[in-house]
Amino acid sequence: MGKIFKLTLIFTLITGLVWSLLVPLWHFPDEQAHFGHVAYLAEGGTLPMGRTNDLNQEIAISEQRLGTYRNKYGNNDFTYRPDYRLEYTDSYTGKYEEEIKTLPLSARKEFKDPESAYYPHFFYRVSGLIYKFFYNQDIFIRVFALRLFWLFSHALMVWLAWLIGKEVFPKEPRAAVSVAVLTSFQPMLSFVAAGVSGDNLHNLLFTAVIYFCLKIRRKLDWLNLLGLALVMILGFINKPQFLIALG
Repeated sequence: MGKIFKLTLIFTLITGLVWSLLVPLWHFPDEQAHFGHVAYLAEGGTLPMGRTNDLNQEIAISEQRLGTYRNKYGNNDFTYRPDYRLEYTDSYTGKYEEEIKTLPLSARKEFKDPESAYYPHFFYRVSGLIYKFFYNQDIFIRVFALRLFWLFSHALMVWLAWLIGKEVFPKEPRAAVSVAVLTSFQPMLSFVAAGVSGDNLHNLLFTAVIYFCLKIRRKLDWLNLLGLALVMILGFINKPQFLIALG
């Protein structure tokens, strides 16, 4: 593993860590919906999910206090208001932080709104293990724990991008590293990768499909075929959009 690539991985994790820790709660794309799906299943929600109430009171109240709760038109306090800011305090504790932290456990089991996109449950079941591990912590800790856990999927994706670069440019190591660098620091990709989203696992698995297809194209062997089959199965039980991988 080259020095430049090692530095790329290190900066990938540092960048993701900064995003994860500094971006406020529910400010990543659809984070409340993905985390809500995790919480719904972890709190004993029934399967299959339909258009039923699946957003628990803990998440809903935190959204209302933090200005991200959406009305029937899909708008929240930040929509069309780029100058909107939550009220600051004179301490390290946010205005509603203590209230949100001390919400009763019963708020996690009371569901009020349909919010989930109702994707297959693989990502959410795996995330549920982290959710339950930190169950006795407040919602801020549980969300940030999941952010950090899935951040490593982006690092794995960058590693696969480097391997793909080596397959495409076998005699040009700098070109191979450039594939990893472009993947690591693509703005929207690196931003979303720092939040709670099923897209992170989807992107990792799709990158793995590309890698195994390149390996099989170069040399057909059972190990790569098995790897491709496993990745395809995981992709389908994660998001139905993975069907495009058959193309």
